[in-house]
Amino acid sequence: MCLDVDECVDNRFHNCQQNEKCVNTQGGFKCVLEVAEINKRSQVDNRVLQNIQVNCLNGFHFNPNLRNCEDIDECDLNLHSCKSDQTCVNTIGSFTCRCADGSPLNERGECRQCDPGLICTSFFILL
Repeated sequence: MCLDVDECVDNRFHNCQQNEKCVNTQGGFKCVLEVAEINKRSQVDNRVLQNIQVNCLNGFHFNPNLRNCEDIDECDLNLHSCKSDQTCVNTIGSFTCRCADGSPLNERGECRQCDPGLICTSFFILL
C-alpha cells in the first residue's frame, strides 16, 4: 500500500511562488494563484484569467464577472442538510440549521421536543 506525500506541508518539497498556493494532489502537487493575485493581475489584463485555475475555499464559488470568490447560499440553493422541522440559516462559507420553533438542537442535530407549557433552552428546562 502506498501513501501520498503532502508536498505542500514543507516549502522544500514544492516550487510554488509566494503569490501561489500549493495544493496537494494524488502523487504530486499543483500551484494555484491566490485570489488576491488573480484580482491584481486581472485589473491589468483580463486575458490572464483564461489560463488560470481559480480554487475558492469550500462554501465559495468564483464569480468570473467580479473576479472574486463569493459565498454560496446553501439555503437558497437547497444544498443544506437541515431537517423538515428546521430552518436553514446561511453563514459565510457554510450554513447552520435552527429549529423552526426556537428550541435548541440536541447532540444529534435534531430539534429537542419541549413539553407543552415549558420553555426549552440549551441547558435547562424552565418551569
